[in-house]
Amino acid sequence: MSIKDIDGRYLLINPVFEKIFGVANRVTVGKRLKDIASPSFVAFSEVHDRAVIETGRMVEREEVLDHGQKLLELLTVKFPLRDVGGEITAIGTIRIDITERKRAEEALQIAHNELEERVEARTAALRESERSLANAQRIAQMGSWDRNIVTGELHWSDETCRIFGLDPQEFGGTYKAFLDAVHPDDRALVADAAREIIASQESYNIEYRLLRPDGAKRIVHALGEVTYGDDGTPLRMSGTAQDITERKEAEKALRESEQSLANAQRIAHMGNWEWNIVTGDLHWSDEIYRIFGLEAQEFGATYEAFLNAVHPDDRALVNAAVSEAIESHEPYSIEHRLQRPDGSVRFVHERGEAIYSDDNKPLYMSGTVQDITNRKQAEERFRRYFEQPLIGSAI
Repeated sequence: MSIKDIDGRYLLINPVFEKIFGVANRVTVGKRLKDIASPSFVAFSEVHDRAVIETGRMVEREEVLDHGQKLLELLTVKFPLRDVGGEITAIGTIRIDITERKRAEEALQIAHNELEERVEARTAALRESERSLANAQRIAQMGSWDRNIVTGELHWSDETCRIFGLDPQEFGGTYKAFLDAVHPDDRALVADAAREIIASQESYNIEYRLLRPDGAKRIVHALGEVTYGDDGTPLRMSGTAQDITERKEAEKALRESEQSLANAQRIAHMGNWEWNIVTGDLHWSDEIYRIFGLEAQEFGATYEAFLNAVHPDDRALVNAAVSEAIESHEPYSIEHRLQRPDGSVRFVHERGEAIYSDDNKPLYMSGTVQDITNRKQAEERFRRYFEQPLIGSAI
């Protein structure tokens, strides 16, 4: 915090100012900003000083201060100080270091972008996998197998051999040889599943790991069914084997990315939401539940439930902003209050935009919510303090 006269000379600075600018109170009072900051920072700051003097109103801006080794990003609020006669005699300035918050927001955006890229990549991979599966079924390139339960013989197609990393001549052609190729930790699982479906006459559907001769591990999804004789004796078991390793790795990467996004949201006190305008369903990220002080099972997951969580005095404002955004096809950005179940009030900054069909009907709306309560409370304390009349000689 600092106070300077209308000629730009500092009358008072506090320890936070000293820390930000790397100066001491005793050598700064009586000097101007140009004596302690770069010309570009001074020019930017003086524009806002003039705006305060000319309009008589508070000005809020973000500034970047080059500290040599690093850049500080500051939220700066400037406001006029008046004497008892109402004349502006000084300018008060509050600077809040928001560098870490900005970094957290950037990390959140990077995580969000990475998540979108991973989702797009996974979606593309799944579509390609579906097309490949259809083609494999059509031209018999999906691995197939046939086991003679009576003799123990097992036949693999060339594709199944490729999945297991074996040449057809290397495979022993028996059920035991197949089990030997399964990962040691999954052999009992596979053998038990085979015995169970033979006894129950149900279909075979299992995922397991295999261990290739070169030591590589792959994950397989196997489907199969049993053929029985007239007397109910199991004769054959046949089915398919599909290598799903890449899909499993993509799912793992997606889970890790989602966890990274959740951590970034927690740090930035920012969550994301999506509203299905057609069905009314509303999805919140975990961080929004924390901001609103709700558990997932306590929330109705509808737009109406969201409005009920908004402070009663702000519901009309929020509803009007959402409606206007949908009608105008423009994003909205508002600040409003919410009221938690325990009665406490929080301030949030909410953004959102709608997605439309080809015939311009609104389908979805998505956006973010950030808890800005601490900032709003700080601004209010400073505003109340500096709205008290000041005697010019005491400034």
